[in-house]
Amino acid sequence: PISHPAYHVLRTFSLVMLDRIEQTAPMWDDPEILGSAAQEPLLRSMLMIGCAYYYATAGRYPDARLLLDQATREHSAVGPLFSVAVAGYLHGMLDLMQGHLRSAGARLRALIGDDPRVSLRSTGPRLNALVGIESESPNARYGADTGFASLYLAEVLYETDALDEAKHLLKLYLPLVKDAGIPDQLIASHIIYARILRAEGHPNDALQILLELEQLGMQRGLPRIIDLARMEQARAAILDGDVVTARAMLALMGNTPSWHHSCIKMIANDIETPTLGVLRLQVHCGQAAVALPLLKEHLQDAYMRGRVRYALRVKVLYALALSHAGQRNPAMRTIRETLQDALAEGFIRVFKDEGPALLALITEMLEGMKDVSSPENSALHVFAEKIVHQSRLGAAPAANDPGPDRVAPDPLAADSELTGRELDVLQLLAKGFGNQTIAEKLFVSVTTVKTHLRNINLKLDAHNRTEAISIARKLYIIA
Repeated sequence: PISHPAYHVLRTFSLVMLDRIEQTAPMWDDPEILGSAAQEPLLRSMLMIGCAYYYATAGRYPDARLLLDQATREHSAVGPLFSVAVAGYLHGMLDLMQGHLRSAGARLRALIGDDPRVSLRSTGPRLNALVGIESESPNARYGADTGFASLYLAEVLYETDALDEAKHLLKLYLPLVKDAGIPDQLIASHIIYARILRAEGHPNDALQILLELEQLGMQRGLPRIIDLARMEQARAAILDGDVVTARAMLALMGNTPSWHHSCIKMIANDIETPTLGVLRLQVHCGQAAVALPLLKEHLQDAYMRGRVRYALRVKVLYALALSHAGQRNPAMRTIRETLQDALAEGFIRVFKDEGPALLALITEMLEGMKDVSSPENSALHVFAEKIVHQSRLGAAPAANDPGPDRVAPDPLAADSELTGRELDVLQLLAKGFGNQTIAEKLFVSVTTVKTHLRNINLKLDAHNRTEAISIARKLYIIA
C-alpha cells in the first residue's frame, strides 16, 4: 500500500500540475503532514518544496525560503538529488518576484555552472532531469539543476534586455518545459519567448508561439494557460493599435476567470494579469482618468504583497495613465521614480514592453532633466538613455551635439554592428572592470564575456581591449 508521505507528495505535485495549488492549502495547516515523512528524507524534502511553492503564491516569502533552506540542509546529507537543485532555483524565482534581479541572476548562474548548453534528446535524460540525476557527460548536468533553472535565468536575462542569451536558453529548454514543466513555467517561457520574437521584428512567429501555448492549455484543460496566451495577444494588439482584437481577446476571459483566487497570486502572473490587461486597454482607449484610481490601488496591493517585479510593471502603466490623463507633472515624477526603482537592479524590459508611448514619456523626462552631471542624475540619465535609444555602431550623431571636431563613424555594414550585449561589455570594460566582474554584472559566464570581447575586437578592427576602448570612444560608441 502507498505510504502517507508518498500519497501527500503525489497529491501535492498532481495539484500543482493541474494548476490547483490553492487546494493544497489545508495540507500545510496540518503539522503532521511534514512530520509523517521524517524517516523518508526525499519525500519530506519534496513536501517542503511543495509547501514552499504554495507559500510563494501566498506572498509568504520568508516562510518559503526557510522551508527551501531546510529541504536543502536535510537532503544534502543523503545526496545531491531532486530537492537541492529545485530548492536552489526556487530561491532564484523568489529573488525575481521580490525584485532582486542581480541576486536571482547570480544564484541561478551558480546553480547552472559555466556551460548551460545541455541537449536533452531522449526520454531517459528528461526523466532523469525530474529527479536530479546527473548526466554521465563530465561537462553537462541535466534538467532540474540546468533546464528549469535556465528557464528562470532566461527571465532574468530578458528583464535586463539581454534578448539573445534569453532566447538561446528558451529555445534550448522549451521542449523540456512542454514535457515536464508546471503551468507557471509553461506560461512564462512561452510569453517571454513571444515577446523576444516581437522585439526582433517577428510578430507572426510570436503569435505562433502564443497559439501553441493556447493549444497546450486546451489539450490539458488548464484555463489559466489559455487565458494568459490570450492576454498576451491582447497586449500585443494594444501596442499595435488594434483595439478591436484586444477587446475580443480580453472578453474571452470574462470578468472573473475561474482560476482567479484573491488569497494567492500565481507566479507567472508577475508577467501579466487580467487586471493589468483591462487597465492597459482603458489607458490606450481614452479612459486613462478612469483607470488611474484602479491602477493606484493595484500598485499598492502589489507592494503590500512584496511582488516588486510586478509592481514595477504596474507603476510604469500608472505613469503612462497619468500622462494620458493630462497630469504631466505627476507623470514625470512617477516615471522618474520608477526608473530610479529599476536602476539598482537593472530592469529594462518593464519599460520597453509598454511600447512607444511609454518610451516617449521617458524621452520627455530626459529632455527636462537639469544638472545631468550631478551624481544623483548622472546614473539615472545614462540608464534612461539606454532604454530609449538603440545604440548602434553606425548610428547618426545626436542632433544636439554637432561638435565641429566630431569624428564621423564610418558607415559599416549591418553585420559589423555591435549587439546590445557587446555594448554592455564594452561599457563595463571602459570602466576598468575585469572579465569576472563583467560576467557577474551581466549574469553570464566568463566564457561568454570572452566571446563578446573577441567579437568586439573583430568588429572594431582592434587588437586588444585597450585599443577597442580607444576606437569606441573616437566613434562615440561609448563616452
